[in-house]
Formats: sequence, C-alpha cells, structure tokens
Amino acid sequence: MSLARGRRVVIIGSGKTAMDCASGLLVSRCAASVTLLYRSAHWPVPRSVLGIPVRRLLFSRAVASMLPPYYTASCVDRAVHAIVRPLKRLFWRGLECAINKKLHMGNGKLEAPPVGLPGDLFYGGQILDDSGAEMMHCEQLTAIKGEINKFVRNGVILLDGTFRPADVILYCTGYKKSYDYLEADLRLKLEVQKDGLYLYRNCLPPHVRHLAFVGSEVNTYASILTYSLTEFTVRP
Repeated sequence: MSLARGRRVVIIGSGKTAMDCASGLLVSRCAASVTLLYRSAHWPVPRSVLGIPVRRLLFSRAVASMLPPYYTASCVDRAVHAIVRPLKRLFWRGLECAINKKLHMGNGKLEAPPVGLPGDLFYGGQILDDSGAEMMHCEQLTAIKGEINKFVRNGVILLDGTFRPADVILYCTGYKKSYDYLEADLRLKLEVQKDGLYLYRNCLPPHVRHLAFVGSEVNTYASILTYSLTEFTVRP
C-alpha cells in the first residue's frame, strides 16, 4: 500500500488478483486514482443480487440444475435439458441484467463480458467481497479496454494512441503453467496437453501412481470455494 499512496495506479488485468488490488487501493483511499486496463472483462458477482445472498443464489442444487448437462449425463437428462433450455437461458440472462444494474457496468467501468453466464464463471468470473462491490461505484476508478503500446515519462501510451497517466503499474495478468519440473518420462505418462492435464476428479493422473495435483488443475469463481475444495480433498 505504501508504494501506491497518493499515486496514480494502472492495474493490468481483470481477474481475481486485479480486482482484489483495485478494491484494496480504492476502498482504503490509498491511491489517487486507479485505472483498470484489460483485454477481456469477466463477470464480477456481488455478494448479494436482488437482496438474495450469493451463497443461496449460486451454491444450491436448484441453481446447479440450471447448468448445462455434465458429459456423463444420460440421454433422458439431455432431453430434459433441451426442453428447459429457454428457461435456463432466461435465468442466466436475468442474473446478468441484475448484476449489470447493481454495479453500473459500462460508463467508464467494466463493460459487459463477451462470454455470458454461467460459462464465464468457470474460467474467469469472480465473486466480489463487499469492498469489491463498493469499488465499482468509486469515482477514482476508470476501466479501459486496451493494451499498453509504450511507456513514457509520466504514464503509458495505449495501442489506440491515447495517453494514460501512471506512477505505478501492477501486472495482474495471470500466468502459464509449466511442467518442466517433472522428469521427461513422467511428463510423457501424464500426457500433458496445451491446456493442462486431464485428471480423474481434477486430481489424479490415471497412468501415474502415488501422484496427485490438488488445486492446481481446477479453477473456481470464489477463492473460498477453491480453499474448501482443497480442504475436502486432502482431509484424511
């Protein structure tokens, strides 16, 4: 926080880390201004929507039935899904509209993401804490879709030629996984794909004994949920 105190901060990214950094700086009134610079937006889900806590709204069997059928679903389940698909689509579009209205997306804030719900929740969406929802109404926040072209003395020049003042730049751009720490023959057995590993229950490689990947090959839209999954998996 001391590095950003009273300074103009540009945060690159729109994922969980970027949103956490932005909300911390804005709610604490530490930074003079915060610019969220991103290439693709994700759905920020507030802790409550239409007065309903998100725990009851998303972490329930009723909402689970609104998801697309799992790949092991029977023909009957897939047929039922096809019949009620318009109802499911209406539910998720309604949730998007409610989030959009509550957080005032657009108008210099995050724009509506290109990937709708529930798809975006599984690889980019996030559940905001109370300070995150408050952040979206903060006047010191500006969200811009774009990329940096070059650095200049007092800020950055974006690809579209516009100048953005900046004293501090935070890269919250995520990372790419590397399995080079594993031996070559082990990587061959794991059958590493360009998008990661295919594991039983996202933990166990079928062809390698005494090895498990706990929490590294699965993503959730809430850090609390990720932690809970890890706790459940490693519990004796």
